[in-house]
Amino acid sequence: MNESEFKIYKKSLKDREKSSQKTLWLVIYVCLIQLLFGSFNICGKIFLTCAYIYSFSESLSNLDYASLNLANFQWFLFQLVGPLSLRFLPNIIGKMKFRFILLTASLSPIVFLTPAPYACLCKNSLSPGCNKAIIYLYALLVSIIAGLMQSIQLFTMLFYLSNISKSQEKVIYYGAFFFIHSLQWLLGSLIGEIFITYDNMNSQNSISKVLGILILLQFIVSLLYLSIPEKSNGRYNKFYRTIFEYYNSKTQNQSKLETEGIRELLLKSTYINSDKDDESDTFKNEEHSPRSKSTSQSQIDLHLFKSQTFQNSNTKSIMTFQCFSIEEQSLVELLESAHSNQNTKNSISIEKYQNRNYFQNISLTLGKLNDEGFLWLLFLLCFIATIQAFLYIYFFPFFAYPGSKKLSFQAKLVLQGYLYVGVGELFGSFGIGWLGDSKDKINALIYILYIFQFGCLIAWTSYYFQYEILVLVFSCSTGFCDSAMTSTVISVLTLRFPKLIYLVDLMYFIYSISFAILALVFISSNFDNNTFISLILLQTFGLLGLVAIYKINNLIQNNQIVVLS
Repeated sequence: MNESEFKIYKKSLKDREKSSQKTLWLVIYVCLIQLLFGSFNICGKIFLTCAYIYSFSESLSNLDYASLNLANFQWFLFQLVGPLSLRFLPNIIGKMKFRFILLTASLSPIVFLTPAPYACLCKNSLSPGCNKAIIYLYALLVSIIAGLMQSIQLFTMLFYLSNISKSQEKVIYYGAFFFIHSLQWLLGSLIGEIFITYDNMNSQNSISKVLGILILLQFIVSLLYLSIPEKSNGRYNKFYRTIFEYYNSKTQNQSKLETEGIRELLLKSTYINSDKDDESDTFKNEEHSPRSKSTSQSQIDLHLFKSQTFQNSNTKSIMTFQCFSIEEQSLVELLESAHSNQNTKNSISIEKYQNRNYFQNISLTLGKLNDEGFLWLLFLLCFIATIQAFLYIYFFPFFAYPGSKKLSFQAKLVLQGYLYVGVGELFGSFGIGWLGDSKDKINALIYILYIFQFGCLIAWTSYYFQYEILVLVFSCSTGFCDSAMTSTVISVLTLRFPKLIYLVDLMYFIYSISFAILALVFISSNFDNNTFISLILLQTFGLLGLVAIYKINNLIQNNQIVVLS
């Protein structure tokens, strides 16, 4: 390298450092918005439950705890319908800017909370609109809408982080997002403590006032998404261009194109100006640069065939969130597999996805993971759903003491439990990052599940002896296991199968369906306040999780499955 080349390299390095520094601050900013979003969501869950207990009870001295199941049924529907929005997410991302998608979808907690102040205002009212059946029907309908909006918000945020990152930064940004996201339990419980300290829920309609303040604060947080900068020609357009140019060329020139020609076309559409894009400012508008003008002139106009390809069922079959999030090289290899109709390593040929509907493709992905021996690892998603169903559905009756007549006292106990859950989530989120490759992480799951079993024993002790400190220890261990298990299972599967374009959809479906089924079990236990059944279910899934981990380790040692090393 001569002196002039060294100066060019040094200048390029400085430009990259400045761009990365500015992007890092942007990531921290959007993650903090997400933290506020999740924190008000956690806080709203507590006051939603309190609002229903207050609204359907005869008086504050005679509380009706069975009514809390309306809030639990809302969470049941909220999680059950969430994965359905993934089917439409690629179309939404392709047609709207990130800031507008996030603003609209972030209104989901507001929609979710609206039945609660309505129920509070209807207390002791004889108006036909305040009929209990109408309140229940309204609450269940808005839960479905909020569930669809919430999953759009979450995955759009993840894709936004992928869109502004360079390939080597994506894992770091996702890790930062997961770490800050885990703080929502801590911050949400602290916000709730502030509201309860300010208002002890003793005056009439005081809970509805608190919910009104929460809704207002949540709306202010949603408006912050409008301040998020983005490139006018984002990275997702490169994915679109790669896919569309491939199918356009294949349709028109299928008899003339050879494998090498397709590869050159894909590499050109994927990597053109990629180095310069990485060096450019995150906030820079590419439409006004000469480089972007020459690029648009040298390539086929995307708008000429975009509408046609959206009508093509073969193209629709690969429009998934994971398809947009994988690295460009992996996308190129995946598209090339369609020409040879052969499965590439750790993936399924696109030809196999075509002429199948959405759920058939998810089933095809499940079969691929089963063939690779990863079915036991997928079972751990059911275990994660068990923990989170317990935290969202049964935490209030687990902490609440029916003998106490003060609703504010009950809410304080639950918020204190969530605070300790947040402490556990915090340690679990960054503790698992200290480990090395996937084998080390899977081995660590054994110890994590032993910690969970210890927490369950603590819970049994608190159940029989009513020691509050033991319940808090159980909360901390549960939060730790939830966070550590979630980050480990997701990272192992996505790193091992980066080209399975329906993998994220599959994992989210497994989690949501498991959450919904287990939520129904916990809801049925709520009617009798049967903590015994809930703890039995929780510990049984923990033991099954241990069996799954030992099975996976045995398969790895016998070289029957291969994880990323």
